[in-house]
Amino acid sequence: MDVYHGMPYGNIVPVLIRSTAVGTVSVTVNCNTFSATADPSVDDGLVLVNVTGLAPDREYTAAITTPNDSDTITLRTLPEQGEVRFGFYSCDTNNTNSKGTMWQLLKRDVHCLVNIGDEGYFEAANTAFGLSTVDCTADYATAADMRNWYDRYIQARRLPELAALIRSRGYAHMVDDHEYAINNLMWKLSDFQISAPWAVSTADMQMVVDNANLAHITYSQINPPNNDSGIDTGAFYTRFTVGPHMEVFMITSVCAGNDPSDPTRLVRPPTGNMLTAKEETWLLNALATSDRTFKCIASPKMTFEAEFGQDSFNSSGWVVQRDRILQAIHDNSPNWNVPGGCFWVSGDFHTPSVHASYAGVNGATFDHVNVCACPSGEDFNGVRNSGNFGAYTRKCFNDGTGIGGVSNGFGKDLRNVGIVTVPGSGEYVEIEIVLANGRTWWNGRVYAGENKLSYRANRIAV
Repeated sequence: MDVYHGMPYGNIVPVLIRSTAVGTVSVTVNCNTFSATADPSVDDGLVLVNVTGLAPDREYTAAITTPNDSDTITLRTLPEQGEVRFGFYSCDTNNTNSKGTMWQLLKRDVHCLVNIGDEGYFEAANTAFGLSTVDCTADYATAADMRNWYDRYIQARRLPELAALIRSRGYAHMVDDHEYAINNLMWKLSDFQISAPWAVSTADMQMVVDNANLAHITYSQINPPNNDSGIDTGAFYTRFTVGPHMEVFMITSVCAGNDPSDPTRLVRPPTGNMLTAKEETWLLNALATSDRTFKCIASPKMTFEAEFGQDSFNSSGWVVQRDRILQAIHDNSPNWNVPGGCFWVSGDFHTPSVHASYAGVNGATFDHVNVCACPSGEDFNGVRNSGNFGAYTRKCFNDGTGIGGVSNGFGKDLRNVGIVTVPGSGEYVEIEIVLANGRTWWNGRVYAGENKLSYRANRIAV
């Protein structure tokens, strides 16, 4: 059965269930039953059941029934005190790149996790897990058929390690470019035509984005809703708390939301702002008013070095907005409701790396840290390098040539996920990049009240 454990928020644990027949879908847990009516002709048969009344920091066995199937999953609530472990990753459900990295999130027993983008690679035909799927932008007819977009989400979430995770703990997902089957998605026809050469008009681009958005909305009902005022129509960006000390802000990168009235569909332009003006305002206001010690910004795109010149905030197109946001965080965070504690985690870029700036060092004017955990490699052995060693690079992989995709045998060794641990004291967050073999490749800290990278050794004498 296709069933997904959503990210808990408030007193709600969302459960998203797919039924292949019309009728009642139910979740029975803790002697209570919650139900809804499913119709395969609506939302691909998916129904959202919001479970309430569960105690914090508990695991419950939940019985799931549909008109023609039954199953059990584990529902896990988040702690209200004590240590909390939060997982993040991207790109790992591409069948080639998977290679078991997400098992480490299970072994480390994270309480919840976020996919920061590229849950599947929808522009590449694939046959796996009971579904034969096509390139979603192979031609106009294929892109116009919602069945193709839905099947890609089903296939991605049947990957064994992802299925095990999202049937046992909270999960949220943010789209990046590959969910649109358009690599490096921008509102630029020539870029669309690389993946979809048949696209010859704005209407063709709108159709692709509208269908991809509908699939995302349908399969990401497990995300906490954004009920803040002043946001974009159908905004994808949102926020939720993880334990007593941390709030997570999931921001967008290629498309801010679903607004069919917008001619460019809230897709980022080739230059200017990667985030819409409303999203930028929302982010800065939400950070300022957060009641949590730590603010984790989960961004599909990196802020500093990255492999693709046009696919990160570090490119010439969006660096102005990046610096404006990071400077505002640095300057204003002492006066936030709870000062400081801001750090960024990201994905998309297929090699682990860590980048940090310190105000007054190497010309930097703001404290900032960005940790990228994403499965390395574009094939079974290749590792993409971490870009050039910049002034703010703290750790990365680089083969010395500056060329990505080098088949040097390290690919399988550097596949990775990210884990954020917040101790019960709330003194700091520990961020780790964990390799597929379980080894910690890198770890660092952000302390309460600060926005900068620290290491434990810096604080031993304090």
